[in-house]
Amino acid sequence: MLRSDQALWVRLFELAESHKLTPAAFDRLSVLPDIGERMPSFLYEKWKQRARALTVKQTRFDAELASILDMLDKNGICYALVKSAFCRTLYQNGALRISSDEDIIAAERDFPRACTLFTQLGFTTADVPDKADVVHFRKPNGFYIELHKTHSAMMLP
Repeated sequence: MLRSDQALWVRLFELAESHKLTPAAFDRLSVLPDIGERMPSFLYEKWKQRARALTVKQTRFDAELASILDMLDKNGICYALVKSAFCRTLYQNGALRISSDEDIIAAERDFPRACTLFTQLGFTTADVPDKADVVHFRKPNGFYIELHKTHSAMMLP
């Protein structure tokens, strides 16, 4: 793409945003030696700022998730991370993999205790844990967890 292809650069940014790849895409693009000449300067600055803000936010959420997992471990709750948290392990810098929520699977026998623990940690939910196989928890800071109940014997120790 040449500098004159401003519409293509804007479209690329929009696609990165829609697929939650803004930081990862900027990380790759920023190493190109002539990126400052190819990408319109207004978009380069916008992309850089957005990528940094999202990476900082994800880093904070990752630290909070680590604390939550530690609490699940300390309370003997059998769980597994799936989707976003797992995908971040595939990146050299996991904070570049932005997620809108974290998915945790809990063993059926531990599900009620996990729900209670999330409430104690300041999460709220509109779901009724006793009647759901998935409970959606949210914190005021925007951190969002989907807790899934599994009936699988694979989750037994």
